[in-house]
Order: sequence, then structure tokens, then C-alpha cells
Amino acid sequence: MRFRCLVLLAFTGVSFLPLLPSQAQLLALSTVSLLFFLFLFLGAACSQRLILVKTLVLLCCTLWALLWGQLQLEQRLSPALESVDIRIEGVIIAASDSAAGDQRLRVFVGRAFDELGQRLYEFPSLIRLRRNLISRYPESEQWTGAEESESQERWQQGQGWSFWVRLKRPRGFSNPAGFDYERWLLARGIGAMGYIKTTPKLQAERRVDLDRMVLSWAGAVKQRLSSQLGDGQSTSTLLALAFGDRSGLSRDDQQLLQRAGLSHLLAISGLHVGLAAMFGAYVGRYLGFVFVGWRPLRWFGPIIGLWVGVVFAIAYAAVAGFSLATQRALVMLLVAAIWLSSYRYYSPWLAWWWAMFAVLVLQPLSLLEASFWFSFVAVAVLMLVLSWRVTSRFGRLWLIIKAQCCLFICLTCLQWFLGTSVSVWSPLANILAIPYVSLLVVPQVLLALVLSVFDWELSQYLWHGAHACLEFFWWLLRACQSWIDESVLPLPSPMSIVALAIIFMALMILILPFGGATRGLALMLIVTVLAAGRPQDMRSKLYVLDVGQGLAVVAVSEGRALIYDLGPRFSAQFNTGVAVVAPFLSSIGVSEVELGVISHWDSDHTGGVMVLNELMGVKQWLVSDAGSIEAFGLGEGVEDCRSSSERHIGGWRISVLGYATAQGQKIKTYPKRNNRSCVLLLESKGLRVLLPGDIERLREMELLSHPQLQQPIDIMIAPHHGSGTSSSAAWVAQLQPHTIVYSSGYRNRYRHPQAAVRQRYRRAGSTEWMTSRDGAITIEQDRDGAWRAIGYRQSDRRYWR
Repeated sequence: MRFRCLVLLAFTGVSFLPLLPSQAQLLALSTVSLLFFLFLFLGAACSQRLILVKTLVLLCCTLWALLWGQLQLEQRLSPALESVDIRIEGVIIAASDSAAGDQRLRVFVGRAFDELGQRLYEFPSLIRLRRNLISRYPESEQWTGAEESESQERWQQGQGWSFWVRLKRPRGFSNPAGFDYERWLLARGIGAMGYIKTTPKLQAERRVDLDRMVLSWAGAVKQRLSSQLGDGQSTSTLLALAFGDRSGLSRDDQQLLQRAGLSHLLAISGLHVGLAAMFGAYVGRYLGFVFVGWRPLRWFGPIIGLWVGVVFAIAYAAVAGFSLATQRALVMLLVAAIWLSSYRYYSPWLAWWWAMFAVLVLQPLSLLEASFWFSFVAVAVLMLVLSWRVTSRFGRLWLIIKAQCCLFICLTCLQWFLGTSVSVWSPLANILAIPYVSLLVVPQVLLALVLSVFDWELSQYLWHGAHACLEFFWWLLRACQSWIDESVLPLPSPMSIVALAIIFMALMILILPFGGATRGLALMLIVTVLAAGRPQDMRSKLYVLDVGQGLAVVAVSEGRALIYDLGPRFSAQFNTGVAVVAPFLSSIGVSEVELGVISHWDSDHTGGVMVLNELMGVKQWLVSDAGSIEAFGLGEGVEDCRSSSERHIGGWRISVLGYATAQGQKIKTYPKRNNRSCVLLLESKGLRVLLPGDIERLREMELLSHPQLQQPIDIMIAPHHGSGTSSSAAWVAQLQPHTIVYSSGYRNRYRHPQAAVRQRYRRAGSTEWMTSRDGAITIEQDRDGAWRAIGYRQSDRRYWR
């Protein structure tokens, strides 16, 4: 047991390294270590050799995890090729539509050429592209009107294309408690991301390979299903079950599934891969009977059935594009198949461990995937509960109920740790939904996939049957939505992983067959941990979150919070207010926002304002233009920031620097919306922070006469993300900020912050921070009382950032 934990710690340690050694250093370290262990092994006694072998395995695991990470990093795009025109020839291996009116493509690159036509040999083999279906790129000189109709067609998997692209290295938001997009790209081998500049040319197939044939067939089936069944929840769910493509499910649908605890059920998961293997095992078992007659061996039929089931599962995973979830399920299935074929009895927990070890060898960063822990914890709980012996039918039913309750407890603790929660009806929903989907929907999908290869007309009956079953499933889920939403478990205050582990173990003791005294002790532990919680941080802090080309600032003090802007809104389904700001607030223990400020109504500042208003219960809103309030549905409790005012939130003194005339009798208007931005001055314990929004030079010159801006500023958010239309010489000379923070996107098309603006602040002696370079910026007091700023990419360094 200790050895297995050490192996797990070896992979974990590498996953948290800030830097990796080079390949030359790894080679030298490997050679020296192997020679040293060989020397020790030859001179050691027999009783010591087992310890040396285990130590060598630990070292090999560590070296492999380091080498794997280094190989993945070398697949990334060279910095010299960023933002230049490149022509690539490749095959589309995944294509999905987004609500923003474009297609998201994953392309396997065959060849790449620079602008002069010279081939690029060191180039990522896998890239992620955006293809716009609505607007055109005017900077493209190779666009012709004759190509317009062709560009509107949806591309399918398996097609080969040649097109000009502009790429950049993998990049994502870097925020505490945020989704690590860069790690997600690294784990999937994606070395660059960008967009297509020109209309492509369809490439003829140079060779016919199995992968491309499978992709082309899957793409054709998806297109037929979409055209015949139409768009909708049921069709999107059917595509998710058949091909692992969940892009058609809206954010609301996915949240409903998550709250009901059914996310695992409507996607290709280990359960469905196992059903495919079971289906293949029955087919192989009957084939085995034929061979048994020819060669009468008692074990021949079952063994053929077992491995035919494995082949079916591999084929099902291939149709789904071998996603990480299907890879993990396949590895576990292969370990079980080898286990059963060996005709040796070992503990099933050893098989569980070997499956985990194999997954980590193939994908060392799986440890940081939430689905990794959900999969193995769920399997462990089922192995533990289902090992109890029962004889009666009632006992079996009670065992199933206990298994669902145990799963609910374990997975809820994991979801609490990840900042999400589920409904208390989740166990009942799973008890009803798992048999329904597994026995009625998935078998029809599997048979339809097989028949689609031979006879499409015959397979349509099964596709329509599965679609009808899913229609009823969604109808019932929508009918119960109000119950599910009202019974979602509230998130506890942020707790350490140790506290969550104690709660998890105590809850398991309450369900498992332990004595009354033990259960009483477990109950006392739960009450103690929940009552204690984590001590609330009463200090004043300021966070400038990394939201790309936009702005989102959070000021907290004594458990109360102020939000200044919410970052950009990318589409109807994705915005940084919900994806970044809300998880961050939950992670720091903020459940209610005292004041929300929308500096102005540009889309890069208002992402998810209505949804966040519902999620976090914002008490009061301060906005720049009262005419836009109704359009965003903020309701009551909204004030205008045109008039100056003052308020306190915890230790923060907040001054609104309005632009109304004396006594507020006359309101000045600005033709440009940027100049109507809400300007806030935050003060706490000698610290002065200025939040100017997107104001430009006209408003800057007027603010310079404000009484509260007649002394230097400690920290200032650069007006308009560092645009050349702001940060005038007079503005910088009078305010002389000690620290300037630029909130802008990595390699954004506006080139913010501009070089002239940065030079202006540098001459004034300002220390600069950039969210595109440093991630989220945290401003807090150290032990000596001095205020300091630190970037998330520095405080939480990882080798892929």
C-alpha cells in the first residue's frame, strides 16, 4: 500500500513542478541513476533487492512523467510563428458549432508552409482552429467573392483541407479556482490555437487509412442525424452518446444534468464503454460456441467472448475520437480482460490499482482532471458496497439503494471541493435513469452504429427509437427541474482538502455496517468540522482577474465584496462572469455581493451580468447609463454613477467620481460611451486604488481637477486596457501611479497595452503588471503592513504555463 501511494505521489509531484529539466538533463539523470542502481543491485543481498526494484520503479515513473511533459511542451508552436500567415494541409478530426456563429475544429496537421512556401518541419501535429461562418476577415488578401458560398458549408470529420491560418501558442485564463485551459490543451497534445484566414481548398486523399475512414464515416452519420432529427436537446444527447460530441448541449442543459447528478449518463463514459464490451462479449460468446465444436476446449468460448467485447469497446471509443474519458475506460477494461484471462485470483483492488497506474503512465496529467477522480472513486465505492453478500431480492434492492447513496456522498464531496453541488434527488434520479438509459437508449445506439455501416435505412428505425426515448427523458427531467433546482445542496464555506476528507470518511461510516458507537463518533466529527469551517479572512484585498481582452476587478473586506465589471461575453453560452468571476467568488467564501459596478455597457465588461445577478444575489448595482438597465434585466436597486457619492464596504472606502455639475442640477453627456464609464477611487489603510474603466483623454483631463485626485495613486487599472486614446501625458504626470495594471488579452488584435503608453508609465516610475502575462493580480498586505502585488502565474507556477 505504501509503495502504491509513493507511485501516486511521484506523478503528483511532477504535475506541480514549476519547470521541467531539458531532455539532455533527463538523459544524463536517467543514465547515472540506472548505473547507480545496477551497481547497488548487483552488490545487494536478496532481501534488499526487492526494495531496490521498487525504488527503481519510483524513479522510472518520475523520469517518465518528466519526459512526457517535456515532449508535450516541444509540440507547442514556436514563438517566432505566432501571428504570422501559415499554410497548412491537414485532416479535421473533430468539428463542432458554437453559439457565436463559428465552427471549432481540431485538425491533424500533415504539412505546414510559411509565407514563402518553405516547409516547416518543427510544427505542432495537432492544432485547434476557429472558422467564422458569418463575418469575413478583411485583412485577408486571398478572399474572393466566388468562394463565399463554399465557406458557409459545415465541414465534417475526416475531410482534408488546405488553408491559411494565424496561430498563437496555447493560452488560457489564469485565475485562482479557474479552469486551467492551458493544461487541458497540453494533456490533449494541442500545440497551437488560432483562426482560419482564407477560404480553404478541399484536398484529395493521398492515402486511405483507417483513422480517416472512421472519421469520415462518423462525420457523415452525424450530418444525416442532424438533418433528419433536427436540432434540439434529444438530438444533441444522441450525438453525445454515439460520438462523444456534447457541443450541441446548451449551458443550461448541462447545468441541469450536473445538478441532477446525471452528467456521466449522457456522454460516452465508462458505463457505456462497458455496455459496448458486454454487447460484444455476447456476440463473441456465440462465435466461441462454433469454435468449441471444432476444438472442444471448455474455456475457449468465454475467452473469445471477452476479447471480442474488448474489440467492440475499442471500436466504440474510436468512433468517439478516443477522448480521455474513453481512453481511461478502455485501460480499465483491458486490465480487467488480462486479469480474467490469466486465470489467477488476485484482489480486485489490485486490479483497480493497476488500472490507475496504466492510466497515469499513458496520461500523467490525468491526476489533475476531475473526471479521473470521479471515475476511480466511483469504481472503488461500487467495489466496496457490492462486495457485501445478499441473498434475498429485497436485500439486492437495498444494496442498490445503498450503492447510490454512497456514490452520492463521495461524488458530492468531490463536487464541493471543485465548487459545484448537486440536488438531494440525485440518488433517486440515478436509480431511475441508469436502467432507462442503459437498457433502452444505449443498446439502440450501439446497434444503430453497427447497422449504419451496412444499411442506413434499417438503422434509422433504431436512431428514431433512441431519439424518442431521449425525448421522454428530457420531458421528464424538465418537468422535475423546479424540484431539482430548489433542492440543490448549498455549497459549504471553503474548506481544506483535509476537512473534506474527514467529512467524506465520516459519512461513509454512517452508511457502512459499523457499530453504534463508531457511527456516533463519525456524526460528532461531521458536526465539528462543519461548525469550525475555515476562519474567514477579514483583511482588505483587491483582485484583478484574468479575463482576456476585458476587465473584472473584485475588492473584498470582512467577507463583503465589490465587483467592478465582469469581463467579456464571448457567446450566448460562454461568458467570463459565470466561467471566471462566480467560481472565484465561491472559492474565497463570498456568497453575496454587496455592490456590483458596470463601468459601461461594452460587451467586454458585461459578461453574464444577468446570470451572475441571480447566482450571487448582488444587493445593489451601480451603472453608467440608466437607459441600459432594463435591457439587462437588473431590476430594482440600481443607481447611476454620473453623480459623485461615497460608501463603505468593510475596510474599503469607495468614492464614485461622477461627472455631474454642482449639486447635480445638470448632467453632462459624452458622445462616446467609453467616457461615460464609472470611475471609482478605493481607499483602505493608506492604499489608494483608481478604477477608471475605459475613459479616454477628454474625461481624463476633466478628472485631473477633481479634489480627490490631487495626490499620487498607489495602484491604478490602466484606462481602456492601455489604449493609445487614454493615459495622456498630463494624466500620468499628475497621478504618478506606483503600480499600473493592464487588463488585456494575450496577443489581442488591438495590441493593448500599446508601447507608447507603457513607456509613459515607466518614465513615471510605475511598476507594471499585465493579466495577459502574469494572470490574475492579487493586491494584499504582507506581515509588515506593506501592500504588495503578486501575479497568479508567479504564485502558482506550473511547467505548462
